[in-house]
Amino acid sequence: MSYSRLQKHWQKAVAYLASRCHEGSWPYKQGQGPSIESTSWCAVALGGDPALSRSATRHLLGSQNRDGGWSNLASADPAEPSDWSTGLALLALRLGRANLDDSDLRRAADDAFSRGLTFLISNRTELYTKPFGEMLVYIVKGPAALDYARGWPWTPGCFHWVEPTSYALIAIKPSSQAREPALKDTASKAQSFLLEHACENGGWNHGNNVCLSANLPPYTVTTAEALLALQDLGSLPAVLKGLEHLQSVAPAQRSVMALSWCALAFDALGQDAGQVLEKLVGMQRDDGSFSDSIFLSALATCALASTTAGNPLKFN
Repeated sequence: MSYSRLQKHWQKAVAYLASRCHEGSWPYKQGQGPSIESTSWCAVALGGDPALSRSATRHLLGSQNRDGGWSNLASADPAEPSDWSTGLALLALRLGRANLDDSDLRRAADDAFSRGLTFLISNRTELYTKPFGEMLVYIVKGPAALDYARGWPWTPGCFHWVEPTSYALIAIKPSSQAREPALKDTASKAQSFLLEHACENGGWNHGNNVCLSANLPPYTVTTAEALLALQDLGSLPAVLKGLEHLQSVAPAQRSVMALSWCALAFDALGQDAGQVLEKLVGMQRDDGSFSDSIFLSALATCALASTTAGNPLKFN
């Protein structure tokens, strides 16, 4: 597929997303209330439009909860508890910073980003939540047993899952704060969770890779997400096996979501994404969208940007 043809599809998608913006936010579908997930992905996809990027940043600043996180379907007033969408909001804030020419807005965004990182550090899954359980593990296995690999849950207090863990790592790994000791340790344990839960034959399931002694199968979307989170560890066996699996299943994908994630992961890991992008643009509608879901159209726009404006999820 030619560069010029891809660029036309991407420009059409960008125009569609821009037309669906309402005061810096986007819903899942037209007529619904704002969603942090949809807003974050649209902000990432429209990073080349400074005005829309700044508007989205203001919306995210106004939606941040007191605990530093975000709630996906919050109303106009900040609503807790914060959840998995915090990683996506931080991704949008990090990428949108380049468009902030107002020093006050930049400082506010930097402060919001730092508070969001604090929330992520404190909101990881704790497998031993009861004092008695922690004490028992400490007595039996020693203090090192409590220093285990762990990622992020969908909602506070739950098990860690591949998707929210991947979102958070994609947001924070390239950040300027990534080398700070607390955040570095947090990211290290989160990527260890992903590496330890890779499926036997490559790729990732939603959470565990084994259940009741049975190996669980990998899924396309979660595999692509984990690969993007681990793209800086591309020589590790788990990453190589995951990439091999994704390459084997990508040709059979027929959904906007799966094709978009495959294209983003292939590009980030230096692989040819031409075949999946060819299928993806074949699903674009006349108005520039790819689905009734604005979020999915934004994800597809990010995938198309990988060969035009640049992959927003690729670590530099």
